[in-house]
Amino acid sequence: QENPTQELICGSVLHLVQALVNQGLETSLWLVTQGGTMPPQEVQHGPIWGLARVIGLEHPQLHCRTLDLDPTAKEEEAVDVLVKELLSPDPEDRIAYRQGVRHVPRLVRHETTAAKIGITANGSYLVTGGLGALGLNVARWLVDQGARNLVLVGRKEPELWALEIIEQLTEKGATVLVMSGDISRREDAAKILEKIEAELPPLRGVTHAAGVLDDGLLQNMSWDNFARVMAPKVQGAWHLHELTEDKSLDFFVCFSSIASILGSPGQGNYAAANAFLDILAHYRRSRGLPGLSINWGPWAEVGMAANSRIAEGVIPIEVETGLKILGDLLGTSAAQVCVFPVNWSQLSHRFLPGDRPQPFFSALGVRLPEKSSLLQQEFLEKLRAVNSTRRYHLIITYLAELVTKILHLPQLPSPQQGFFDLGMDSFTAVELGNRLHSDLGISLSSTATFEFSNIEKLAIFLESSIGEEREKTQSNNKKTNQEQEKLEIDEVDIETKLANKLAQLEVFLSEEEWEDE
Repeated sequence: QENPTQELICGSVLHLVQALVNQGLETSLWLVTQGGTMPPQEVQHGPIWGLARVIGLEHPQLHCRTLDLDPTAKEEEAVDVLVKELLSPDPEDRIAYRQGVRHVPRLVRHETTAAKIGITANGSYLVTGGLGALGLNVARWLVDQGARNLVLVGRKEPELWALEIIEQLTEKGATVLVMSGDISRREDAAKILEKIEAELPPLRGVTHAAGVLDDGLLQNMSWDNFARVMAPKVQGAWHLHELTEDKSLDFFVCFSSIASILGSPGQGNYAAANAFLDILAHYRRSRGLPGLSINWGPWAEVGMAANSRIAEGVIPIEVETGLKILGDLLGTSAAQVCVFPVNWSQLSHRFLPGDRPQPFFSALGVRLPEKSSLLQQEFLEKLRAVNSTRRYHLIITYLAELVTKILHLPQLPSPQQGFFDLGMDSFTAVELGNRLHSDLGISLSSTATFEFSNIEKLAIFLESSIGEEREKTQSNNKKTNQEQEKLEIDEVDIETKLANKLAQLEVFLSEEEWEDE
């Protein structure tokens, strides 16, 4: 069944963002849910929170924030909270209210416990996305831990290399049931569970690693782009939840992504889909069921991010390291854990929207990249001070160095070379826009690199913008000076008139005869 609820929720937000961007508006966009976050009551609201992260990265000029109202609050209380937050200058961009208490999320270090869940030969283990490289590595790990009954599900028949790995698993004594099916279709998911119940030992663990990518900037996305990516994550996970709700599982693990909590430019649909997995894990825990969502960073050589550009500061997860961490986390009491090796001081601007404070990271005690250094401020002041020709040449040099750094070019590019000829994509285009916003205070749309397709054209636009700002500032300063001069003149005039009146009053009082009453 299609998911009309997500089309109504995420689809509406998608079209609203596109309309705001097309109008060139800089505003505050609040996405308000009720009971959509921890502990969740309305799991269908979860994807909004992941989508908001990408809106913030691709369009920092919209200042996108999320607010989850208390589902038990009275209408008047909810309205009061909403108005209070709308008027607040607080930099928090993720807020929830429960029982009158304001909650904000923080990324904190997670300590793994000694408790681990044993993998048994007397149970069955389901791996969705099980015919891909990542799923097969999970299957191999399960067998190494003692599993002897695996069910590997994929949408297509396994390829030759996958069959070779499956044969290796059977040689180790495992029974491997390979099933083709689309778990986003309830009937397919039900058939898989029925076959397990009929032919294999009781199901003891579920690893939901299915997913697809359909990347693109939000401004260019259609709902079809969203629906394709959300189907296996949202409908698929929900079907697995409902169909295993009555089973005695040791674990129910969802392979989510850091995209849902940090955002990832060009992956609004993917971030939204994975945010559903996060909320589902919390929802299951609140109902006394096992549930764990792991927000993985990119895996090295396997997984959907293996062939994508890795952001500066992000360290890919080695397969064996990731599998060991998976084993350590199966016994955790947490519903959601982020596994994200990173050099925080080098973390790319791709993950840091605009020049906004980042309270989400404050509990880690790490140093994030400087967003606006003294040198940047001095450079901006210099641009405002010089004439148009000099300003243009300074911006050319600045852009050449910035593009070289973002794209890791061996040498400075020619101002006439096209951005996309140099290797720029939607991800790095957003990073370029975020750097310009933090360095120069100029907001660019996510399509700016299409409109200004090389350094030369972008420099002309930036020079004009800064020049107009300079003229406006000078005009305002002149107007302020004129008003101040007029005020000073008025004050002198008032003092003169007052002195004259006092002199007249003194003469009047000296000439009058007064009688006591």
